[in-house]
Amino acid sequence: LRRWPGEADALLAGTDLTVATVSHAPHMTAAQQLQVLRNAAQLSGRPDWALDFGRQLNIHSHGPLGFAALSAPTLGEGLDVLAQFSRIRSPYVNVESLRTDQHLVLKFDTGLYPLEPHELSLVEILLQVAASFADAVLGGSAVDTSLWISQPPPPHAALYTQYFRARVEFNAAFSGILLPASLK
Repeated sequence: LRRWPGEADALLAGTDLTVATVSHAPHMTAAQQLQVLRNAAQLSGRPDWALDFGRQLNIHSHGPLGFAALSAPTLGEGLDVLAQFSRIRSPYVNVESLRTDQHLVLKFDTGLYPLEPHELSLVEILLQVAASFADAVLGGSAVDTSLWISQPPPPHAALYTQYFRARVEFNAAFSGILLPASLK
């Protein structure tokens, strides 16, 4: 709404929400959030809209959740916080924190709600938040970070280098961020 104040009606179309109710509502349903994302995609007219929007939703924009993750004693524990409480912010995605011998992993399971054709947009936003968390904790020095996307490369894949410093791999086993286990 702040980004497109003159487009509030179009952004909230199909949600039963108004600017006034959004300002005073304690929460929005998952269906309402997803409809706003669909509307934003149409309003933007850009294939990379979610990458651009996700950049604005960095870890600092998530209030107590972002503060809790950033305050965790280690990077891995911060990922655990994000996984444990992310459904508060995005109830249509399961987030799991894993550790392997090589990686700390934050994995996004988008199978809870029918998201097509906007699943990739949601993953792009989530990857922006996860990457901003890693950058904030590591001071922008996350080496050997990989962003995995389970879908094939979209037509705008060449633009990813403008939005991410990490390596992006498409057609991956799942969508998420992988950080070297040595960073703990």
